[in-house]
Amino acid sequence: MEGVYLSAMIPPLTDLVLERKCIEVDVPFRGGMALHFDTGTLVLDARTSAPSLWWEKESPGSAAPAPGRFTNLLKGAVVRAVSQQGTDRVMELIFEPGSVYASSDFRLVFEAAGRNANLILTRVRDGRILDCTRRVPPSLNRYRTIVPGALYVKPPSSGLLLGSWLTGGELAAALKEGNPVEALYRTMEGVGPVTAGALLREAEASATDVLRVTAEFEKRLLEGRFRPWLGPDGPLPVKLGPGRPIPDPLAPPAYGTIPDFRSDRLNELKSLLEKKKVNLENRKSKMDSALRRLVPPEIYRTWGNLLLSMGNGSRKGLEKIELTDWEGKIHVIPLKPSRSLVSNASYFFRKASNSHIERKHLEKSLAGTERELEFVRTTLENLERMNPDELGELLSRFRKERTSREDARNTPTAKDLGEGWRCYVGKNAHQNDEITFRLARKGDLWFHARGVAGAHVVLKMDGRKDPPPRSIIIKAALEAARNSRISSGVVPVDYTMVRYVRRIRKGKPGQVVYENEKTIFVESD
Repeated sequence: MEGVYLSAMIPPLTDLVLERKCIEVDVPFRGGMALHFDTGTLVLDARTSAPSLWWEKESPGSAAPAPGRFTNLLKGAVVRAVSQQGTDRVMELIFEPGSVYASSDFRLVFEAAGRNANLILTRVRDGRILDCTRRVPPSLNRYRTIVPGALYVKPPSSGLLLGSWLTGGELAAALKEGNPVEALYRTMEGVGPVTAGALLREAEASATDVLRVTAEFEKRLLEGRFRPWLGPDGPLPVKLGPGRPIPDPLAPPAYGTIPDFRSDRLNELKSLLEKKKVNLENRKSKMDSALRRLVPPEIYRTWGNLLLSMGNGSRKGLEKIELTDWEGKIHVIPLKPSRSLVSNASYFFRKASNSHIERKHLEKSLAGTERELEFVRTTLENLERMNPDELGELLSRFRKERTSREDARNTPTAKDLGEGWRCYVGKNAHQNDEITFRLARKGDLWFHARGVAGAHVVLKMDGRKDPPPRSIIIKAALEAARNSRISSGVVPVDYTMVRYVRRIRKGKPGQVVYENEKTIFVESD
């Protein structure tokens, strides 16, 4: 919907709602609002895909109440004025409150501006925003802030105001410089590609200069001589070129009337739950596999003792060794080639001491995942029996979870360790990948809790040649320990230079192998 076409919708809409009381306010679908009057329902569709408005002669079916301030202030209020900001895609409804306690009239602003579509409720007295369907903080828009409590600032004009399209010569100059369609809709307020294309076709068909056709079009808009017309590309406020008349510009769009509110929520929630179910099932499968692969502590100790019994502690380069224990049982022992037999034996003894902690945390995580998976499965089974309010609460919860996951993927910030040292701590697999392979340099130190899932921690050297003091190494190791599956007690933390850390081939983000590491034990409590 273009601004000039909205101009043709304002007069019939004014006839329908002016001096009429708003009986009820609700949300028929996500991103929309319905204002119920005794003669019908005005639907304001502020979805960013295709913002529009239309009139329903019959009240829609099920719907959810509008957000608090919208309902409290507009319910029972009387429409005193309907207007448009110039010829842009912004419509305003001025309401006189129905409550004697209200201190000011209210303005409902419908900004039907594509991806910036919004519904904003403000006080007429001081322009203060009371509520809105889409918040726009300063971080998203430097020109204006759309949040409750801020002063409402109108969106900037999209071009020359109606009545001045041809007076300054700007349009003529723009037409000479480049694409005529783009020149038209970028120069004149409220004119979009649909109207610009129609003006050019009309000029070509009548063998008339496009400026003359535009002048006639502007005159008809100024005089209010609207004749809604459906052209080849879309609706127009007046007859331009081939097409057919639009008998009722406020009729529901071709894609249908108000969608069922419950169905709209149900489909979105079902999609979110199905995705979460798949993710939880994958996580459970990986935990089950990890538990099955856990080596019992007594086996680790047996391997360590067998390696020590070999006597040759300096032997390196072996990936595995086959030894027979004192009861005649054969053990195929996996080794780290970079370590001697004694060093591998020490590693197995440490694993034996900590394996019960690893199992405990895996079992705890698995139990939590199974509970969450059972909740998701039960919810999916009961979705069809839930009312719109129950669906709305669940949908809000899962939307927040999704938003939190997306926020967690952002690049982490540096943490001050004191004495001029800083480190980065990964909060998830994507942050781990970002820290280790983008923010880190080869000479920085890399930390990770040994043998368990956890954060990558990179201690920045920042050009220093001397190694960091032991106190700083301990602080960085503590960050790795506290952000791992073993977050309490004594935690072994491996650390090495970033140059010795590399991605696992075809592995997922954050999956690495490393070498030349040292180990430090820290008390994370």
